Amino acid sequence: GKPEKEVWLRDLPAGGMYSNSEEMISFLQAYLRQDERLLSEVGYNQIFKEQYTDLPLNFEHRYALGWNISSRPHAGKIFRHTGTMLYFNAAIAVAPQVGLAAVVLNNSKGGGSTFNTILSAIDDAAKEMGFPEQKDDKIQSFKKSDKIELPDSVTERYVSLYGAPGALMKVYKKRDRLFMRMRG
Repeated sequence: GKPEKEVWLRDLPAGGMYSNSEEMISFLQAYLRQDERLLSEVGYNQIFKEQYTDLPLNFEHRYALGWNISSRPHAGKIFRHTGTMLYFNAAIAVAPQVGLAAVVLNNSKGGGSTFNTILSAIDDAAKEMGFPEQKDDKIQSFKKSDKIELPDSVTERYVSLYGAPGALMKVYKKRDRLFMRMRG
């Protein structure tokens, strides 16, 4: 093949983990009760603290240590993490303000699309438990967003190869849009 420039791995972690639903449920229960055998009080405070608030091209993406952050009307902040390897998908979510969590493990190529369903189910459960609707400008409605115009000088910086365990991602530009192709 033809030589490629060095593959740049973003500042987000990439790794592999093997587990089952029983272990994940145990982990989430310990997480919700902030079991100090898992993390110290300081650790819990740090892990739920929002990071990268001024990251360029963040597109309002919210991130804590190891967790993506979503907000929903009744559940408040929901910390979530997903993992995918070929046809295996995992999704976990924790809503500490209302004491709810969920885990989905599946063996299918389309499993990652179930995640919005999990977030909605957690919020619906919080509503049924009597948690009032919160006023938060970061609550996600999942409506189609407006098109964002960016100069070529910005988008060109993201055209490259990116690596993750078992996969190689190519970000390329076609006309005025960025696309991603994944191999692995």
